[in-house]
Amino acid sequence: MIPSISVIVPVYNVERYIDECIKSICASTLKNIEILLIDDGATDSSGQKCDKWAKKDNRIKVFHKTNGGLSDARNFGIEHAQGEFISFVDSDDKIHSEMLAKLYDVCNENKIKVSICDLFLWNTDKNIPVYDLSNSRTHQEIDYYHFSGMYHNIACRKLYHQSIFKNKNIRFPFGILHEDIGFWWMVMSQIDSIGVVNEPLYYYRQTNPFSISKIKDIQRHSSDSISSFYYGLKNIYKCLPPLKKDIYLDAFLQRYMEFADIECITPLANKQHKELLKLLKYTAIRSSHSQLKENFFKQIYIPYVVPLISIKFFKNANKVYLNTSLKIFGIKVIEISVGEV
Repeated sequence: MIPSISVIVPVYNVERYIDECIKSICASTLKNIEILLIDDGATDSSGQKCDKWAKKDNRIKVFHKTNGGLSDARNFGIEHAQGEFISFVDSDDKIHSEMLAKLYDVCNENKIKVSICDLFLWNTDKNIPVYDLSNSRTHQEIDYYHFSGMYHNIACRKLYHQSIFKNKNIRFPFGILHEDIGFWWMVMSQIDSIGVVNEPLYYYRQTNPFSISKIKDIQRHSSDSISSFYYGLKNIYKCLPPLKKDIYLDAFLQRYMEFADIECITPLANKQHKELLKLLKYTAIRSSHSQLKENFFKQIYIPYVVPLISIKFFKNANKVYLNTSLKIFGIKVIEISVGEV
């Protein structure tokens, strides 16, 4: 029997938390699932604990691989998943016993490919519920701007139909923090509607000292956020459905301008930022958000005037003679070639 859901759990040095995580998934009221534990080269006892769980529950499959990072482990899980749907659970988090069943029912009842639930900001003392879905309907047209808020971006708390991943571009980017951002924008480009479960059913741990939120490198957070946005848009830009391209890009631009912090970024992120601005310039010009447009054109890399003429000197022109002649009149000759706006 094909599993209803493949639950993918990347595992790396979480010996303090992994038992609680796996136990919560095994207790799911939806029984027809497979649990893929991806041991990403853990150097503590996490891998051994996964093997012990596999002996207790035949729905568990353990994969031991060399360390490649969180994105690599998730992508590995996608390639090995057999379920109709896929869900991601981080190995220091846990889920409510009804989360998978309710997300699955919403998708099936409404014949949609993605569903999402509310979550808890979870620590050992208390649970803080985050109700950020703001709609009591279980099925709604996706609002790209609303569903790209802070906690909406995380890969967990959702269900994804397997068919989404037939597009090989829809994978997590390697080697950066905030990899979920670009991934989620790619997923959203593939769907028109989303299922909503207005209950906090995912427990998002806040007390793991090794989580990315504890990394204090501001430059890395800023740079990797830009890189993730860049990865998401570049991989999907050319195949955006024409009927929703303008709405999608407008929402993307709004979120990018809110998230992007260019005060302290790496040269690579700086380059990616410039490329994103070029891709989004036409969207900014047409946007009905006047403040967004104003902020966009304050960016030092983008001139407000849109080039309408492409000028290029003939390849066989004697540029040396031309330069010399025009310099007499104080004119500097440059070669301009303007591509697509």
